[in-house]
Amino acid sequence: MKETAFFKLRHVLGSNHIASKRASVNKYYRPDLTIADSINTVRMIIELESSTSRKGLVGAVIKAEKYSVDLGCRPLLIIVLHQRTNTTIDSVGEQIRHYFQWIKSMRLRGYGLCKVAIIADKEYRASCVKGEVIGSDSFLSRCRICA
Repeated sequence: MKETAFFKLRHVLGSNHIASKRASVNKYYRPDLTIADSINTVRMIIELESSTSRKGLVGAVIKAEKYSVDLGCRPLLIIVLHQRTNTTIDSVGEQIRHYFQWIKSMRLRGYGLCKVAIIADKEYRASCVKGEVIGSDSFLSRCRICA
Protein backbone atom coordinates (compact mmCIF):
# COMPACT_ATOMS: atom_id res chain seq x y z
CA MET A 1 0.00 0.00 0.00
CA LYS A 2 1.30 3.41 -0.87
CA GLU A 3 1.51 6.13 1.77
CA THR A 4 -1.15 8.24 0.11
CA ALA A 5 -3.63 5.33 0.21
CA PHE A 6 -2.71 4.55 3.83
CA PHE A 7 -3.32 8.10 5.02
CA LYS A 8 -6.65 8.31 3.16
CA LEU A 9 -8.00 5.30 5.08
CA ARG A 10 -10.47 5.88 7.90
CA HIS A 11 -8.39 4.64 10.84
CA VAL A 12 -10.92 3.55 13.48
CA LEU A 13 -9.53 4.64 16.85
CA GLY A 14 -12.35 4.21 19.35
CA SER A 15 -11.78 6.68 22.20
CA ASN A 16 -8.18 7.32 21.08
CA HIS A 17 -6.94 10.01 18.69
CA ILE A 18 -4.07 10.57 16.25
CA ALA A 19 -1.31 12.31 18.19
CA SER A 20 1.16 12.59 15.30
CA LYS A 21 1.08 11.90 11.58
CA ARG A 22 4.40 11.62 9.72
CA ALA A 23 5.83 14.12 12.19
CA SER A 24 9.12 14.02 14.04
CA VAL A 25 8.35 13.01 17.61
CA ASN A 26 11.98 13.53 18.58
CA LYS A 27 15.22 14.34 16.82
CA TYR A 28 15.68 10.80 15.48
CA TYR A 29 12.21 9.33 15.02
CA ARG A 30 9.32 10.04 12.67
CA PRO A 31 6.66 7.30 12.87
CA ASP A 32 3.81 7.20 10.38
CA LEU A 33 1.16 7.51 13.12
CA THR A 34 1.10 7.69 16.89
CA ILE A 35 -2.21 7.04 18.60
CA ALA A 36 -2.86 8.47 22.08
CA ASP A 37 -5.63 8.17 24.65
CA SER A 38 -7.67 10.98 26.21
CA ILE A 39 -4.80 12.01 28.50
CA ASN A 40 -2.32 11.97 25.58
CA THR A 41 -0.47 8.82 26.61
CA VAL A 42 0.81 7.11 23.46
CA ARG A 43 -1.01 3.76 23.17
CA MET A 44 -0.01 2.71 19.66
CA ILE A 45 2.64 3.46 17.08
CA ILE A 46 1.89 2.54 13.47
CA GLU A 47 4.63 2.09 10.90
CA LEU A 48 3.80 1.51 7.23
CA GLU A 49 6.57 -0.55 5.67
CA SER A 50 6.65 -0.95 1.90
CA SER A 51 10.18 -2.34 2.00
CA THR A 52 10.60 -5.91 3.16
CA SER A 53 14.15 -5.33 4.36
CA ARG A 54 14.38 -7.22 7.63
CA LYS A 55 17.14 -4.91 8.81
CA GLY A 56 14.81 -1.96 8.26
CA LEU A 57 11.99 -3.70 10.13
CA VAL A 58 14.21 -4.50 13.12
CA GLY A 59 15.40 -0.87 13.02
CA ALA A 60 11.76 0.28 13.20
CA VAL A 61 11.29 -1.83 16.34
CA ILE A 62 14.44 -0.39 17.94
CA LYS A 63 13.41 3.21 17.21
CA ALA A 64 9.88 2.63 18.56
CA GLU A 65 11.29 0.95 21.67
CA LYS A 66 13.65 3.85 22.38
CA TYR A 67 10.85 6.38 21.88
CA SER A 68 8.58 4.40 24.24
CA VAL A 69 11.23 4.20 26.95
CA ASP A 70 11.95 7.92 26.64
CA LEU A 71 8.22 8.71 26.99
CA GLY A 72 7.75 6.28 29.85
CA CYS A 73 4.92 4.36 28.21
CA ARG A 74 4.13 0.87 26.90
CA PRO A 75 2.49 1.21 23.47
CA LEU A 76 1.66 -1.44 20.91
CA LEU A 77 3.78 -1.18 17.76
CA ILE A 78 1.81 -2.06 14.63
CA ILE A 79 3.81 -2.71 11.48
CA VAL A 80 1.68 -2.59 8.34
CA LEU A 81 3.66 -4.63 5.82
CA HIS A 82 3.34 -4.87 2.07
CA GLN A 83 3.99 -8.58 1.54
CA ARG A 84 6.06 -9.81 -1.34
CA THR A 85 6.59 -13.32 -2.64
CA ASN A 86 9.89 -13.60 -0.75
CA THR A 87 8.53 -12.23 2.53
CA THR A 88 5.62 -13.53 4.57
CA ILE A 89 4.12 -12.10 7.74
CA ASP A 90 5.17 -15.27 9.60
CA SER A 91 8.81 -15.18 8.47
CA VAL A 92 9.15 -11.48 9.28
CA GLY A 93 7.31 -12.03 12.56
CA GLU A 94 9.70 -14.75 13.63
CA GLN A 95 12.71 -12.54 12.97
CA ILE A 96 11.19 -9.57 14.79
CA ARG A 97 10.14 -11.82 17.69
CA HIS A 98 13.74 -12.96 18.06
CA TYR A 99 15.09 -9.41 18.32
CA PHE A 100 12.14 -8.11 20.37
CA GLN A 101 12.77 -10.82 22.99
CA TRP A 102 16.39 -9.67 23.18
CA ILE A 103 15.40 -6.01 23.47
CA LYS A 104 12.99 -6.81 26.32
CA SER A 105 15.73 -8.69 28.18
CA MET A 106 17.90 -5.55 28.12
CA ARG A 107 15.33 -3.24 29.72
CA LEU A 108 16.36 -1.53 32.92
CA ARG A 109 12.99 0.11 33.52
CA GLY A 110 9.46 -1.14 33.02
CA TYR A 111 8.82 0.98 29.93
CA GLY A 112 9.02 0.06 26.26
CA LEU A 113 6.79 -1.58 23.69
CA CYS A 114 4.21 -3.97 25.12
CA LYS A 115 3.99 -5.98 21.86
CA VAL A 116 4.74 -5.80 18.18
CA ALA A 117 1.90 -6.68 15.82
CA ILE A 118 2.57 -7.28 12.13
CA ILE A 119 -0.32 -7.04 9.71
CA ALA A 120 -0.46 -7.32 5.93
CA ASP A 121 -1.50 -4.07 4.26
CA LYS A 122 -4.49 -5.81 2.63
CA GLU A 123 -5.67 -7.01 6.05
CA TYR A 124 -5.20 -3.54 7.53
CA ARG A 125 -7.30 -2.03 4.74
CA ALA A 126 -9.99 -4.71 5.23
CA SER A 127 -10.04 -3.99 8.96
CA CYS A 128 -10.53 -0.26 8.33
CA VAL A 129 -13.32 -0.93 5.81
CA LYS A 130 -15.03 -3.26 8.29
CA GLY A 131 -14.81 -0.58 11.01
CA GLU A 132 -12.66 -2.55 13.46
CA VAL A 133 -11.03 -0.44 16.16
CA ILE A 134 -7.26 -0.52 15.80
CA GLY A 135 -5.85 -2.59 18.66
CA SER A 136 -9.15 -4.38 19.35
CA ASP A 137 -9.35 -8.17 19.59
CA SER A 138 -10.88 -8.41 16.09
CA PHE A 139 -8.09 -6.22 14.68
CA LEU A 140 -5.35 -8.16 16.51
CA SER A 141 -6.73 -11.48 15.24
CA ARG A 142 -5.57 -10.32 11.78
CA CYS A 143 -1.99 -9.78 13.05
CA ARG A 144 1.07 -11.84 13.83
CA ILE A 145 1.85 -10.90 17.45
CA CYS A 146 5.43 -10.77 18.69
CA ALA A 147 5.38 -10.52 22.48
